[in-house]
Amino acid sequence: MNNFLKIAAVFSMLTVSAGCVFAQPEAKNKAKAFDKYNDGDTLAVSMAGKRLNLFTAKSGPAQEQGLSYRKEVPEDGMIFLFDATARQVFWMKDMNFPIDIIWIASDKVVGMAENAAPEPNTAQRNLRQYYSPENVNIVVELKAGEAKRLGIKTGSLFTILGDKK
Repeated sequence: MNNFLKIAAVFSMLTVSAGCVFAQPEAKNKAKAFDKYNDGDTLAVSMAGKRLNLFTAKSGPAQEQGLSYRKEVPEDGMIFLFDATARQVFWMKDMNFPIDIIWIASDKVVGMAENAAPEPNTAQRNLRQYYSPENVNIVVELKAGEAKRLGIKTGSLFTILGDKK
């Protein structure tokens, strides 16, 4: 197989984005739990008993952009809502600050990548990739150190409370 076909095969399995790489979910796992939310909504959530207001990225383009190129984290952080549960992969392409990446399966934190650091002047193919430890349908990005400060850890409960009030 020539290099072009190898690259095409990899891209057919992954969607590559400016701020993260997303695994393509299987169609049979489709769930419409997040239909009422839109890109740019600010959602109130509870995580580890703490209330946070998170800026929403739901569509492919918004998820691809993520926090890339931003100077700071909007609201308390960003929430990525996926219509299907799948193993997710994020990277720090074009990021300007470190973050905590929190992997959530429905209502529970299943893992974290704390203090994920930007990698300026690193070729895209050499960027570190952060994998969810299992299939997830939600990913939250906070300022680096916030997960620890808020007492968020694997097993912490997570609930979407609704639109910011």
